[in-house]
Amino acid sequence: MLRHFGLLLCLPLFACDQSDTVTIGFVGSLTGSTADIGSQARNGTILAVEHWNEAGGINGKAIELVTKDDKNEPDIAQLSFNALVELGVAGIIGPTSSSNAEAIIPLANKAQMPIIGTTVTSDLFNDQDDYFFRPAASTRSGTEQLSDFLTAQFSIQHYAIITDLSNAAFTGSWKAQFGQWMREKGIEPNFEQDFVSGDNLALLDVSQQLALMDTDLIVLVTNARDSALLIKQIRSINTNVPIATSAWAGTDEFLRLIGRDGEGLIIPRYINDASDSERFRLLQVQYEERFQQRMGYAALLGYNASQLLLTAMTQKDKKQSIKEYLLSTKVFDGVLADFELNEFGDEVRNAFYFITEVRDGQFMTLEP
Repeated sequence: MLRHFGLLLCLPLFACDQSDTVTIGFVGSLTGSTADIGSQARNGTILAVEHWNEAGGINGKAIELVTKDDKNEPDIAQLSFNALVELGVAGIIGPTSSSNAEAIIPLANKAQMPIIGTTVTSDLFNDQDDYFFRPAASTRSGTEQLSDFLTAQFSIQHYAIITDLSNAAFTGSWKAQFGQWMREKGIEPNFEQDFVSGDNLALLDVSQQLALMDTDLIVLVTNARDSALLIKQIRSINTNVPIATSAWAGTDEFLRLIGRDGEGLIIPRYINDASDSERFRLLQVQYEERFQQRMGYAALLGYNASQLLLTAMTQKDKKQSIKEYLLSTKVFDGVLADFELNEFGDEVRNAFYFITEVRDGQFMTLEP
């Protein structure tokens, strides 16, 4: 029997009497191979709730946050979603993977429960009249920007691409879109391989093939841990081939694992650490003081997703639903950049996508 434990957050500023509170939920992958992303998204959500409670909550009511760990498993994500609905939450932040979003969006539509994605970017969810909203653009625009950058920087006639099927809703979408942009430039893959995260023997076999093959570019659509393992194996044999990843790998966990083998890697990220925005800099400091770690892109997206939901809950008319408010307002003030939702609740400005290179063990922003 599975048991699901949640975090209940209510600041001492308020008495946690149910009549004086409003509850929202968070669901994400807090354990497993993508816990680095899930825990950061949760922390960004916690920080946003704390900021709102310090400012008086929602119309004088304290905000309670209940978190659920979906363990990066679609069936557990569904159970977690249903548990939050039964608690009577007003809205849900998450999930943090596209495969889990694929599992719970139909449930959200049936329950008419707004869910605000954090790091969910698969094109599978584009242009749908549903209850799913996201402040980060889909893979369509991001992969176009990355393909343009790579072909401008490197002489590429063909490339190898590796995808992790444990998050196929994302990796399949990413691979298809990236392949489309590259084909339009006359570039085709000369090696394609899928694997499932956790299969270390398959990972070793793939890395050895990549290290020895003749290709102009290696592209990894894998999580931070597997990307680091693949690259370290490749670099032990081949130190010259350019390597790029999807934004999925762009976490501090990746930097910790990859070490000096990460130098020169191209990684798009949904955060610009070099931004001179005062609001962004302040949030970085607040996050580091609160959680004793650097704020990553998942934390920023979690914070913005929470702001989106809490703003809608505060500003909407009494007769207006959260969905109606979000679709009618469209442009929102996000930390780092303003973002715009289209008529389907999808971000359209690609406002948080930055091309970075690993230099001296850090992410250096190259192109906004």
